[in-house]
Amino acid sequence: MLTMDTLDAYAHFGGDIDAKARMRGGGVVAVSDEDWYLIDDLIQRLGLVQAGLASPAFAAKTEQHLQAVTADEPTRDRLRQMAARARAGG
Repeated sequence: MLTMDTLDAYAHFGGDIDAKARMRGGGVVAVSDEDWYLIDDLIQRLGLVQAGLASPAFAAKTEQHLQAVTADEPTRDRLRQMAARARAGG
């Protein structure tokens, strides 16, 4: 289950799983590789939806998956913001 703490840890390492592997600890919440890849996947999927490049079925399936794997609405909103920033190049 993805939480704000999970997303904070992901953001701490700039989404770079190699940096996470090299820099263990430091007071950052541990994030499994599975959750890391899930965040990457959701950011990519949400970016496609936000860009209007996804079919309605893909958008609906993405939203259902987002609801199933996140703890609450603030976490979902943050993922949407992360996807928008990634699309904007930053």
